[in-house]
Amino acid sequence: MEKSNKKILIAIVAVVVIAVVAVVLFVALKPSYKSQIKAFGKAMTDSEKMEEFVEKKVNLRALYAIEKLEEHDALDTGDEDAVKKAFEEEYKKAKKSDYEGKEFVDEVKTIYAFMTALTAGDDDVKVEVKDIGKLEDYDEYSFLKKAKFTLKLSKDDESEDVELIALFYKGKIVMVTAE
Repeated sequence: MEKSNKKILIAIVAVVVIAVVAVVLFVALKPSYKSQIKAFGKAMTDSEKMEEFVEKKVNLRALYAIEKLEEHDALDTGDEDAVKKAFEEEYKKAKKSDYEGKEFVDEVKTIYAFMTALTAGDDDVKVEVKDIGKLEDYDEYSFLKKAKFTLKLSKDDESEDVELIALFYKGKIVMVTAE
């Protein structure tokens, strides 16, 4: 009887250890919102880096679903529940070919390219991400989270701070914009 209890206890401990390891791996492999904002900052200096950022980091599906919301003429944008429901429907029915198609991806790259214009392609401009805030609900779309942050653009002895927000859905960056 005692050996049986030891085997059960060992089995339970093994299951708990496996569960803990699985959770740790999941959290470790999922990029934090702060690391995504920092990756955005690194992409700011080069249009090719920004294109790669869009392809690898941006939640294109969520951005596509948000754009589709604009086609809902009868949608009461003041009704948060209706907006969230419409978004979730668009998100679910979006096909990979819709949000990963060349036309849509090129459109998103163009949107993000305006950010690289802040550095004007100047290799001497240094971009530093500072003051990343906490994730909060986004007022316009409560199903999105936002994080405020500051970009410090420096060249020679001059610098300028630009206040921005990054929007996230399901832990993945959707858009970076001025507040």
